[in-house]
Amino acid sequence: MKQMTIPLRENAKIAIRASDDLSIEGTQEKILTAVVRHGESLKISEHNEGLEIKATTDCRLMIPETATVTVEKVGGDLAVSGLANRVIVGKIGGDLTLEKLAGASVEMVGGDIRFKNISGTLEIARVGGDLDGEGVVALSSRAVGGDAVLIGVTGTVDLSTGGDVDISANTENLQPMTIKAGGDVAFYVGTKVNAQLDMLSGGEEISVHACGQDGDWEEGVVSLPLGEGGSLVRLEAGNAITVTDQESAPRDFINLIEETRDGWRDFGIDLERAIRDSMNAVSGTIEEAVRKAEKASALAAIKIDLSNKARKNKGMNHEGKQKVVGFSYNEPENKPDTSKSKVSDEERMMVLRMLQEKKISVEEAEKLLNALDR
Repeated sequence: MKQMTIPLRENAKIAIRASDDLSIEGTQEKILTAVVRHGESLKISEHNEGLEIKATTDCRLMIPETATVTVEKVGGDLAVSGLANRVIVGKIGGDLTLEKLAGASVEMVGGDIRFKNISGTLEIARVGGDLDGEGVVALSSRAVGGDAVLIGVTGTVDLSTGGDVDISANTENLQPMTIKAGGDVAFYVGTKVNAQLDMLSGGEEISVHACGQDGDWEEGVVSLPLGEGGSLVRLEAGNAITVTDQESAPRDFINLIEETRDGWRDFGIDLERAIRDSMNAVSGTIEEAVRKAEKASALAAIKIDLSNKARKNKGMNHEGKQKVVGFSYNEPENKPDTSKSKVSDEERMMVLRMLQEKKISVEEAEKLLNALDR
């Protein structure tokens, strides 16, 4: 793991490219902190009165919230949160998660886009997967490959998807909207909303139960006001259209946003834990090696002692006769038998101590004591 911290002015300009996953978090600190999995995978340099950051492994960046950020390209997923200036996003190979931003312009995302609490306009050129979000002032996305769920829209919307669309808007006077879907369109509104609905259903199935309107039509085209009328809201669907003030849009994607946030929050902690575990493993290996060395040393000392005893007894006649050059005589009857060497208390205690310290097993201790007694 590598962590780099450098001072940074509040309104710094930062351009970023990443090969794998990337997280960018705005903070109130006037520093940039970068965390990557491998030290050689991060490069930071000055470029055009700003910083240029390149990462070839997963990277977590914590930067001043007032910085101006341009993400040129990310090979994996991208998560951006807590920035006070509009964010520019180029090409993202995976998913994109946006949270607590002043606005964003996105060129292309290969996976899904999820967002929450965007106080400005969100412009998206192309999304390969789904588009899900809650809390946006205005949105423009004319090429969404999958489904779209938009909750809490307060401004204008220009949206086109290949799948279904679920959208909710609770402001009293709706802003102009154009929503096109290859599948169904479900529009959730408050009980007191003013707008002019213009609906086109390819499945010739239109249902409106909101703001004083209550009807079902098996027709392709229906126009009617909600409340006192107002801005034009145009809904086009390949299948059915439903407008209601009695239900709410699904919010399942919120859990995914929270999981992404929590996952990056633990990124540095996980790396530190992995390093700590590796160091503990190495420490355990060294301790085991030391124990083995101590055991081998003690065993060698005992073996040397046994060998010395054997050499002393080798020249003794086991029938009680000692040979001297040129002579041979018998030992007295009452002389102690020195052919058997008794184990000393010190040697016995050495074996028992090794057993107590678990340097040898019970079987090994028994064999050593037996050998010493021979």
